[in-house]
Amino acid sequence: MLGKEFCDKVNGYLASTGGKPLEIGVIQSNPDQSKHLETARMRLFDVWIDFVNLRSEDYAEKSRIPTMEFGSAEQDAYRRDLTISSLFYNINTCLVEDFTGRGLDDLKSGKIVTPLPPKETFFDDPLRVLRAIAQLQMQLQQEKSVWMLLDRALGITSSTLSPVHRHSTLRYRLLRHA
Repeated sequence: MLGKEFCDKVNGYLASTGGKPLEIGVIQSNPDQSKHLETARMRLFDVWIDFVNLRSEDYAEKSRIPTMEFGSAEQDAYRRDLTISSLFYNINTCLVEDFTGRGLDDLKSGKIVTPLPPKETFFDDPLRVLRAIAQLQMQLQQEKSVWMLLDRALGITSSTLSPVHRHSTLRYRLLRHA
């Protein structure tokens, strides 16, 4: 099912329950600009959501542009850049589905891991390296913020202690409060 078809079904449901249908935006595919996929957009609860079909991809040896076909959720999960990006929320069961078997654990442990061997993932599409780096930068920024909050909450001032001393003091205080 294409994204637009899914959005139409959402609007059908809303109409059947007396709700107001929502506006649907469609970004058409444009193979000349490496955009091989139609994307539908809908604003739900003040958040723009993109809807696309599940797919599989096959890369020619000397091309970054894949041949795409309709695929299963598992095929779609394994074509993702990272395991944490391959998680699906099942609206029927209200559960997160992890077809790689590693996405939830990687998310909990803060790991940045590819679903397939990194060489295959990154050689198929070199832009995946940049997206992985961007994800890592966001993760590091969040970690830095957490450490700064812990420093302040536990009364450790960064300006008066060396990083090593600050870290050991923070560990001691965290363990003491645990």
